Amino acid sequence: MSSGYYGPRGARLMMDAIITKFAAKLRRLGPSDSLMQAAGASGFVQAVLVPELTVMLVKDDMGVGDETARQIMRESNMIGNLLNDQPDDDVKVDEDGNSRN
Repeated sequence: MSSGYYGPRGARLMMDAIITKFAAKLRRLGPSDSLMQAAGASGFVQAVLVPELTVMLVKDDMGVGDETARQIMRESNMIGNLLNDQPDDDVKVDEDGNSRN
């Protein structure tokens, strides 16, 4: 599931916030949870927790229920990708190996 109008940048911020807030819990629960064992903590956060947090945020933003929030997320995915794109982490270098901004 996408992050709707929050886009990749919003998804990344949500993921960072979840990991920061719940790092100790994720480490403690990881060995006993089969999904976390299969996907790893980051994969679990990205595949399960970020989409659920997005649903809760859209519900709060729009004053709607779960299904409508999920529909809004699907329908606003393109605008989220355009407006809230995740900047590339690539460092551009010139012919001499110096970084360019």
